[in-house]
Amino acid sequence: MIVGDSFVRRLERNPAGLHLRRWDVQYRGLPGADTARLSTFIRQQRPRVYDTVVIHVGSNDLCRSDDVDAVAQSILNLATYLLTRWNVHKVVISQVLPRWPNTRYPMPYTLDQYNSTVSNVNATLQNACRQLDSVSFWRHARLGHGSMFCHDGVHLNASGERRLLNSLRGALRATESERR
Repeated sequence: MIVGDSFVRRLERNPAGLHLRRWDVQYRGLPGADTARLSTFIRQQRPRVYDTVVIHVGSNDLCRSDDVDAVAQSILNLATYLLTRWNVHKVVISQVLPRWPNTRYPMPYTLDQYNSTVSNVNATLQNACRQLDSVSFWRHARLGHGSMFCHDGVHLNASGERRLLNSLRGALRATESERR
C-alpha cells in the first residue's frame, strides 16, 4: 500500500501504474494531507496486514511549520504505528519533495527556506531510518528539478509522475529482495 497526500492521489489515477507481478498495490491519497490528517485516517481504518507500506507525506506539514524534528518525528511515529498495530512487515518513508517557484500555496517563509527545511527533514529521516528495524528511507532519483513539476510549483507533471512511479517501483522491489 502507498499512503500519503495529493501526490499519492494523483498516482492512484495515473494509468501507467506500477505494474509489479505478485504485488497488489493499493493507494490511499488524501489531497492536502499532513501527517496528522494521514495518521487520523489510518487510525480510523481496520488494521490490515501488508508486506510493505510506503508513506509519502510531509510537504504540507512544512508549509505550516519549519520544525524539522517535529515533522520528522510525526512521520516516524506513523511508521511505528503501522509496524506495531497493522503488523506491516516493512515501512518505506518516501523523500519529501522540494517545491518550485510560481506556487499558489502560501507559506510563512520563502521558497529557499522551505526547500532548505525539506532537505533537513529528509536528512533527519534518513539518519533515523538507519537506526530502525523494518523502516527505510527512499530517495527519489531525478525528481529534484523544476522540469518535473506542474506550473503550481508543487505537484508533479506527467513526466514527474512517471519518474515517481518508477522510483516507487524500485522501492517496493528493494523491500522484496530484503525479505528473501
